[in-house]
Amino acid sequence: MSLENAQAFLTQAEDDVVLREKLEDAAGDGPALVALGAEYGFAFTADELNDAMDNLYGDLSDDELENAAGGLGGIRQDVSDDDL
Repeated sequence: MSLENAQAFLTQAEDDVVLREKLEDAAGDGPALVALGAEYGFAFTADELNDAMDNLYGDLSDDELENAAGGLGGIRQDVSDDDL
């Protein structure tokens, strides 16, 4: 599992409308987001996904994130591996 995989997953979602919609549906659900990443061939933890979002999008407002991420703003809720 890796931060790099989580970043690559988020980057792919910027260009993939179907993946982006799935991400929005799973917003805030760490296990679902990790499983979705695995479905697309990316292995990472929820903590790594949070770190990737921080690295890629920083501390943008929800509106700024929505514009920068092509609609991925809805998934920028901290997720947790606790439910795994």
